[in-house]
Amino acid sequence: MNPLPHLRHLCLGLLASALLVGAWVFPLRQQRTAPPITPPFECLSYDPSFHIPHFDPKSNATVPPDLIAHDLDFLQQFTPCIRIYTTMRGLDALPALAAERRLSVILGVWLDGEYPDRSQADLDRAIQLAQQHPDTITKVIIGNEVLLFDTLEIDDLLTTLREAKSQFTQPLSYADVPSEWIAHPQLFTVVDYVTLHSFPYWDGVPPTQAVNALLKQKQNLEEFSGLPVFLGEVGWPSEGFSRGVATATGVGQGEFLRNFLTEAHRLDIRYNLIEAFDQPWKLFSQEGRTGAHWGLFTHTHLPKFPFTGPLSPQSPLPLSVVITLSLLTFLWGLWWARPLHCHGQLFVHLTLQSLLYVALTLTHTLVTEYMLQSWLVWVWVIPPQLFLSVVYLGLVRDASHIIGDYVLQRPTPPPTDQPAESALPFVSIHVPCRDEPPQQVIATLTALSQLDYPHFEVLALDNNSTRPHHWAEVTTACAALPHVQCHQVASIEGFKAGALNHLLTLTDPRAQLIAVVDADYVVAPQWLSLAVPHFHDSATAVVQCPQRHLFATDDTFQTTLHDELNLFFELGMVQRDAPNSLIQHGTMTLIRRSTLHAVGDWATWCLCEDADLGLRLQSAGHQVIYLHQSLGHGLLPATPTAYESQRARWAYGAVTILQRHWRTFFGWRSPLSLRQRADYVLGWLPWLGDALFPIFAVLGLIGVLIAHINVRYLPPVQLFYGLLLFWVVRTVAGLLTTRRRTALPWPRLLRAQVSAASLTYAIAHGVFLALSRQPYVFHVTQKGHSTHSTQPTPPTAPLWQRIDLQIGLTTLTLSALLLLRYGPAHLEVRTWCLGVIVLCLPMLASLWLAKIDKLKYEN
Repeated sequence: MNPLPHLRHLCLGLLASALLVGAWVFPLRQQRTAPPITPPFECLSYDPSFHIPHFDPKSNATVPPDLIAHDLDFLQQFTPCIRIYTTMRGLDALPALAAERRLSVILGVWLDGEYPDRSQADLDRAIQLAQQHPDTITKVIIGNEVLLFDTLEIDDLLTTLREAKSQFTQPLSYADVPSEWIAHPQLFTVVDYVTLHSFPYWDGVPPTQAVNALLKQKQNLEEFSGLPVFLGEVGWPSEGFSRGVATATGVGQGEFLRNFLTEAHRLDIRYNLIEAFDQPWKLFSQEGRTGAHWGLFTHTHLPKFPFTGPLSPQSPLPLSVVITLSLLTFLWGLWWARPLHCHGQLFVHLTLQSLLYVALTLTHTLVTEYMLQSWLVWVWVIPPQLFLSVVYLGLVRDASHIIGDYVLQRPTPPPTDQPAESALPFVSIHVPCRDEPPQQVIATLTALSQLDYPHFEVLALDNNSTRPHHWAEVTTACAALPHVQCHQVASIEGFKAGALNHLLTLTDPRAQLIAVVDADYVVAPQWLSLAVPHFHDSATAVVQCPQRHLFATDDTFQTTLHDELNLFFELGMVQRDAPNSLIQHGTMTLIRRSTLHAVGDWATWCLCEDADLGLRLQSAGHQVIYLHQSLGHGLLPATPTAYESQRARWAYGAVTILQRHWRTFFGWRSPLSLRQRADYVLGWLPWLGDALFPIFAVLGLIGVLIAHINVRYLPPVQLFYGLLLFWVVRTVAGLLTTRRRTALPWPRLLRAQVSAASLTYAIAHGVFLALSRQPYVFHVTQKGHSTHSTQPTPPTAPLWQRIDLQIGLTTLTLSALLLLRYGPAHLEVRTWCLGVIVLCLPMLASLWLAKIDKLKYEN
């Protein structure tokens, strides 16, 4: 036994695991320095609302005194002073509790012009508390940023301050940002001191320059007002969206506060830090998600940065947990990739570790951003991410088999001894037609009549036609063709399956095998001679040949469609041969007649009657064999619309099959093997994944619109990581697998991938129709142009009329305007726009495909 391949596999897995741990640890190793600080801090803002689940500021919810007392017991280790903003929510009990702990209180009154009665009640209660606790309450602040947020007129504010001043013995003030103080100098006449709220973060100042900017604001306001200035709110958020170079991080928070507190102590500055504890309920406040992260401590009383020593990013996920998960993923990758060659092994390990990194990053974000408390996350974030992960793993599995040269062999090789001509079974070839061009059908039937096989018949049926007079031309032309019979029925229920079942009633009783050929397909003479011998094995129920297409090599549109359609037969079908999990398709298929009758003939309820039949045959224990030889060619869809309509029909059929046979795929007693079930489900899940794109596209458009209104409401960029990873891996895997199995030059290979992307929204349309159980309006796929047509097919209607393109182009335009407005330095805006571009790529691919189709027609 050669140990070298196993050692190489082990090294590749360890390399991928080390890369993940390194990517996780590297940011944590980035350290900054700042002067050490030691409590006590002069004063801390305190709001106990984080104790109330799903707190609404407009509600009358209150916090029990025992919870407030517990918080004060904790805070008295760090400060001798507490600032509160209202007497509501149970905070009227705080002055007495603070007095017991010898804490001083800066008492606040919350004013709001929309709720004058509540504001008056708050003021009246504050007057009572100030009189009851004159030694504990040292300052009074009436009104908090009401001018900044335009919740109270200046005249009403001045009136309230004048009337309240005589009711308090404590110094009285109003709190707001510098611009509002300067814009309303009349305030200086009714306050005893100026309470300044200064936030260099909101001004886009980096932490290294923030302290100097803050002190400059304080100095300017002192000179302008002639009054002492109290820094009523000083702070920095630990999480949130970036303000250009001002990033909301734990390191930035620690750097700013440690620098500020050092300067405040040196200059003897009076200040209050905002705030004691994080407020998760503020995720959807005017501040956006940044508003939840101003606390020195989390809502569970954990410190968010060290007071001494170096500053480095902190993670709620211990490094030991990350390493353990990485090693478990490494072991999973070892088992998964054991039959693959080194390229496939490396691909598996890298993609699995990348998925783990995205999962860890998303978990870290949801925990630190307090987003797990929101039902929106459990509905709109976590389920799509989990589903996307399953689709991702299916993609990795299929791609790794091809990249790692894991080629499965056909379980039943053709027999070497050929039976005598007289012993060959009789074959009935069925050609269903509906509104097909007469010359096209004639070419198909002519080729079938010339098969080099002794015993067969060809039955052509025209049904449900809107141009029945065309069939007379077919009947006349084929009258002299041997083995060919032409039939016509005005109406048959059950789509193509109904026509095929009708043809079974017309079949020669001698026929042991049933063949199906599309009306646009020209077969090679040796087709039956090569395919029929595989039925020597009694377990074989179907022999399937790949579907090839006729195309002009100098026609970019046709070449692109051919290359994309051909991928399924060169990649997926080859991989699914040995485990007997082939997706049977309608043309160039040969079926044992007795077996077909035994499983109930063709399913008239299904648009993809061929795939449904293959599944039922495999469930009954029969073999479906893939004869990987090109033995004919059909016509390509004529236009992008026909191309997309065809794929939407396939997606609709696949989803209805999943719905109909869900017990076969997921039941405990399924007749299919685990590998067969996995091949079917993971093969069709990407189509369900495509259905997420329109949902995300609409959400992306909503997000861009919201960002134009208030950029603070943009969600964390980490929510896009899963989508971006899926798109990158799918693109890379598509290129690598296609290159591995085909000889396509890179330009054609890239065009095929773009063509596949253009189908995303068409597939989504089919999936949504199936999931909503809406009936599908069947349209015959328009084929052309080919050697059988006299004129090229005109291009489709303008794609600008399509709703998906309108959404995509609108979103792209708004995203470009958003980038121009905030600049590429804004991390959230930049990443959001990148995610939106990925979502819009299928739309851009549709435009490109329509363009080359139009150029073909014009030329």
